[in-house]
Amino acid sequence: MTKLLMVLNGFLFLLFFSFSMHAEEPFKCTSQYKTLVEKDNDYTLFDGRLTLFLKDEHEGFFSLSGKVSTKEKNYLLVRKSYFTLAQHEVNQVKQATITKVIKHPSDTTPDPLWLADILPELPGIDFHIEIWRLKDNLMMVKSINTGYLICAKN
Repeated sequence: MTKLLMVLNGFLFLLFFSFSMHAEEPFKCTSQYKTLVEKDNDYTLFDGRLTLFLKDEHEGFFSLSGKVSTKEKNYLLVRKSYFTLAQHEVNQVKQATITKVIKHPSDTTPDPLWLADILPELPGIDFHIEIWRLKDNLMMVKSINTGYLICAKN
């Protein structure tokens, strides 16, 4: 009887352990974010906050809020972009697609500037992104046209 209970407890422990290892809970982090794009005699500088929310391994959103500066003007940027992630991955590289962008009423950044210099890729067009979970509460994100973003879970 004791052996049967030990085997049953061991089986239940392994079952519980395997489910807890595969269960992905949502990941949300906020980080300071600065990016500079230089073109000919002009530049675009974004300085603000980026909030990243991964609902699961297939979708999420990021929001940017801060100041956009060019050679001639300053703008306020407050936008939220929803994206999907492809299921296949090679060496932590995933295929991301921005599905929807929501512009806050207080946002004054012109759309051509947003699309050309700040948004990683136009909505509906795939781009590659690398996501590494460094620890349970820390993530590093990199895409071809952005620098490294290290973000701690909120």
